[in-house]
Amino acid sequence: MKVILVLLRKVGLKVLRLMMKHTIPWATDARDALALALPFTRTDYDLDYDNAWQALQNQYDRSGLTYPPTFSIGDQSSRFLYTLIRLTKPDRVVETGVANGHSTFFILRALRDNRHGMLYSADISNDVGILVPDDLRVRWHLSVLDSRFITRSFSRFLSGVGPFSIFLHDSDHSYRWQHFEYTLAFGSLVPEGWLVSDDVGSSYAFWQHWLFHGRDGILLSDGLKILGSIRKPGVRSGGS
Repeated sequence: MKVILVLLRKVGLKVLRLMMKHTIPWATDARDALALALPFTRTDYDLDYDNAWQALQNQYDRSGLTYPPTFSIGDQSSRFLYTLIRLTKPDRVVETGVANGHSTFFILRALRDNRHGMLYSADISNDVGILVPDDLRVRWHLSVLDSRFITRSFSRFLSGVGPFSIFLHDSDHSYRWQHFEYTLAFGSLVPEGWLVSDDVGSSYAFWQHWLFHGRDGILLSDGLKILGSIRKPGVRSGGS
């Protein structure tokens, strides 16, 4: 009931009806969400995540934040993202919207713990990532987009990255921009890659995209926010 009330307040009755008509699997725990899509034991990487969480708290204690802490993803979303990267071991991860660098920290920490992979982040400001320590930045490429020509700038950014395995949207949550990012990013995802988005309750773009792309999705209720993910279909083998 709590999730329904949050969604109704954020997206309105029209979008809520769409969501209820076409049901996406729900979870309130990151481990339950991951178990819906991947071979996964609930204790996999728990200790590593807890160590990463403590390291991030140390960064919060010593850093003066540039952006409000409400810009950050929640605890369950952080766990989902970290564990997804540990499980899938991606070559490239793409993130839009860095702010203080909360999600950036967990992505980079997971890549470091995997000893493999790079993160490509995009933002419209260069004063982002205050929470990211120097030892994690060796796997990080930050691109500052030109806000005057944002669609062109973002398109060039994605083209420069090449195919990637995980895409995280956490920037402008308007319908127009979410739809634009989802569409462009999905085209560059590798087969069985993951599109992950914070604040999917902000517009109906995520549900529209989910309905169009095979309905292989998961919703994670995380406090007042909802994290959504869609797994791109794999390559079909040819028939005789």
